[in-house]
Amino acid sequence: MSEMSDVFRFGAHPEHGYVASAPEGVSAHLAHWLLGCVQFLPVPGAPAVYALTDPHADGARRTRRAVADLRRKGHRVDADYLLDPARSPDPTPPPQPPVPAAARPVTLPLVLPRFLPAA
Repeated sequence: MSEMSDVFRFGAHPEHGYVASAPEGVSAHLAHWLLGCVQFLPVPGAPAVYALTDPHADGARRTRRAVADLRRKGHRVDADYLLDPARSPDPTPPPQPPVPAAARPVTLPLVLPRFLPAA
C-alpha cells in the first residue's frame, strides 16, 4: 500500500465543484458516512468521488471546515492549497463585532403632524 493511499483528498473540480475522495483502505460504507457528515455526497457514475452539496453557497469555507473536521477526528487529509486551513489563511474576513449601544449615534424619530391644516 502506498503512503498516500490512506489519505482523504479534497480539491476543486471544473464540473462538480468541490470534491473529495476516500482512502482505499476505508470501506465504501464508512467513507459515505464520514464524508456525508461533512456535506459531501457520492457523484453518480464516478466511483469513490464525493461532491460538496450546493458548492456555490460558501463552498470554499465549508470544504476547509470539512478538512479541519476530518483531521480533528484523527484522519490524514490532503487538500489543495486554498482548501487547506493548515497551509493557507482563511480567505473569509472575520465577522465584525456588534457596535455597543453607547457608541451608536443618537437619532430622534421624525414626528409628522397627523393632520395638515386646511389651506
